[in-house]
Amino acid sequence: MITDQTLPDAVVSGLSLSVMESQPEGDITYNIEISNEGFALLSKETEVSIYLSQNVNLSAGSYKELLSTLKLQADLAPGQMTQLKETVTLPAKTGDYYIIAVVNENQYQPELVYINNESAEVPLKLVSPYNISVLADKKSYKSGEQVIVTGKVIGAKGRKCIVIYI
Repeated sequence: MITDQTLPDAVVSGLSLSVMESQPEGDITYNIEISNEGFALLSKETEVSIYLSQNVNLSAGSYKELLSTLKLQADLAPGQMTQLKETVTLPAKTGDYYIIAVVNENQYQPELVYINNESAEVPLKLVSPYNISVLADKKSYKSGEQVIVTGKVIGAKGRKCIVIYI
């Protein structure tokens, strides 16, 4: 980039997760790399926000939840990189999501550009702690015939299940 401005440029240069699949309310650890690609000091007061999102783009109108906000450990000189690591508890949700980190989201720190402040999305699957199966006793029925349904609930490791009668 060619510029006459002497400003920092915060970039999320890396984001990784300890697991790619978890149960609701499970713990995950993320590692975030923040680099300063600008020409001035990036303040240690610069915030990094980490989101759980249903969409690869945070600005889309789908569900997103702020998991945490971190600050840099120290001022970051031009060309330097730092790593942040944190363990968080996920919300009680299931489905396919993405973890996305954003540095200087509120633009409190003046920068050369802001379009490079969002990380690439990292997929995360939140799976149900239970497996439920329901079966009918026959494949087809005649009109008025009694339908007998059976089922079971199996809990994942260490989870207790309730008995459900249908």
